[in-house]
Amino acid sequence: MISDKKKLQSFATLEQDAQAILADSFSDPEYPNILLVDGNKVSSWGKNVIKLLEGVFGKDSAQYQTFTQKFRGEIYSNTFKTYLSIFKSIYEQYENSLIKASTVENVLAQAKMLLSTGEKGPACMMTGVALETALRELCQRHANLPADECNQGSDQVNLSLYKAGVYGRLTLNQISSWLEMQKKASRGAWDEFTPKDVLKMFQGVARFVADYLH
Repeated sequence: MISDKKKLQSFATLEQDAQAILADSFSDPEYPNILLVDGNKVSSWGKNVIKLLEGVFGKDSAQYQTFTQKFRGEIYSNTFKTYLSIFKSIYEQYENSLIKASTVENVLAQAKMLLSTGEKGPACMMTGVALETALRELCQRHANLPADECNQGSDQVNLSLYKAGVYGRLTLNQISSWLEMQKKASRGAWDEFTPKDVLKMFQGVARFVADYLH
C-alpha cells in the first residue's frame, strides 16, 4: 500500500508538472489569441492523475469519477486550467482528510519521522498541515473572532489572530514564513529549502503549538 507521504509527494509532483505544461503554452498558428499546450504532455499527465486517483480513492470514488468525466485531453490552455483546478481541489480534499484523521500532535509526529528519514519535502508539508490546523483551532477558541474568519485561508487566519492580539508581529511574520515554505513544498519546489530549514520550521511549529494550544 502506498504510504501517505508517497501520496502527498505524487500529488505535489503532478501539480508541479501541470504548472510546467502551462508555462510552455504557445499561440495557435491560426488564432494567435488562443493559447495551446502540448497534447502529448497533457495526455501523459492525465493518465498519471487518473492512476493516482484510482490508487488513493478507488474507481468508484467521487474524486475519480469527477476527474475522469471532465478530462478529455484537450490542448486548449484554458481547458487544461480547468483540469488542473479540479485536480487541485481533490488534492486539497486529500490533505484535509489527513488533517481530520489526525490530531496536531500526531501530524507533528509524522513530520518528525519524515525528518529522521531525510524526507524534507513531505516533512515540510506535514509540518505545514499541523500549523494550519493549529491556526484554525486557535482562531475557533478566540471568542472575539467570528467563525467565518476562521474558515479563511491560513494567511488570513494568521493575520486575524495578530489583529485580535493573540500574538505579536514577530510571530505573525514567522508564521507567514512557515506558510510560504509549505507552499513551496506543496508545489514541489523542494530545492528552495534545506533539511535544516525544515527542522527549524518543525521545531518552531512544535513550540507554537505547545505555547498556544496547551
